[in-house]
Amino acid sequence: MSLEDFTKVELEEKFEMFIFNMDDYLESFIDKVEKQGYNLDYSIKSLTDLENYLTQNKVDKDSDDVNDAAAYFGEVVRKNIGGRWDCDLEDESDLYYGKPVIVGHTTPDDLMLSPFDSVMIYILRPAKDFFLSVIRSHINDEPINLDEFPTEEEPKENKNRWNLLDDSED
Repeated sequence: MSLEDFTKVELEEKFEMFIFNMDDYLESFIDKVEKQGYNLDYSIKSLTDLENYLTQNKVDKDSDDVNDAAAYFGEVVRKNIGGRWDCDLEDESDLYYGKPVIVGHTTPDDLMLSPFDSVMIYILRPAKDFFLSVIRSHINDEPINLDEFPTEEEPKENKNRWNLLDDSED
């Protein structure tokens, strides 16, 4: 069942249940992970152990561990960086519509971090310090400088390339 199959009210109820039960899910998940020797203490450093757990246990996209790992990652961000859990239910075409996200952790306030999408990406393409890089990209959000790119109004001249905007013939 996909998110499109749920009404706005049902998605809101699912989000409220997620928040209400999160502590229980996390306690159970942390106990399971720590029995394997990993340390999940809600520190930024513990994200390395989370990655190692997901990799060593070959957690796949259909595992119950995905939701638990996402909740853990979100809580690490919330407790160390700031922000709060939210569920975007404004516009069905939004990327994170109906998903629990962290907001208020950086400027602008409405920038959303999706722990669930982050965990899914890690599972599909594991990379060392992936979760830390996700946090860094949100915290050090730098706008892209587009000044160096040509515009249709003012094409950059380049003698070695054909200019699509230049109708004159040489």
